[in-house]
Amino acid sequence: MTSHTENQTLTKIERILDLVARILSGISIYIGIPAILLVVTADVLSRAVMNAPILGANEISSSLLLVVFVGCLPFVSLHGRHIRMDLAYDRFSPAFQRISDIVARLCGAFLYALLTYEAWHRIKDILRYDEVTQLMQLPLWPLACVLFACAALIVLIEIFRAVHAPEQAQDKTEEF
Repeated sequence: MTSHTENQTLTKIERILDLVARILSGISIYIGIPAILLVVTADVLSRAVMNAPILGANEISSSLLLVVFVGCLPFVSLHGRHIRMDLAYDRFSPAFQRISDIVARLCGAFLYALLTYEAWHRIKDILRYDEVTQLMQLPLWPLACVLFACAALIVLIEIFRAVHAPEQAQDKTEEF
């Protein structure tokens, strides 16, 4: 049995995780996707009208795509929106569903911890060797930092959800 104070603390932690995940998703969705749209549209129009593609448009759009993808993952993880095999999962007993959710979240935490570890070392290498993109010479360290921060947040989210959320039923009707 959990105390009222412990429940309030868990609620605060979950609200903080949710706020950070929503901010990252919001930036990714409402800034990243329109930016990709603008870059790709401008490149296509420039290529079609003036026969002059925009230098580095592919580098910019692929970097933005990474930020969009990685920036949305914490929200997806926190709210259990990853793809799973419902065909098999729905046939499990509620107890086995909880166990499989816990195991999946702990496996996810482990994999994202490895990604966090590698991203940290990659950031150090990028800074040490001053690595940049090939064409536009854009620094790579901001992308590695975004990857590191989002992966680290996902580790926290997955551990939190594995420990504190197995008894909570997933709300599949919640919208962003």
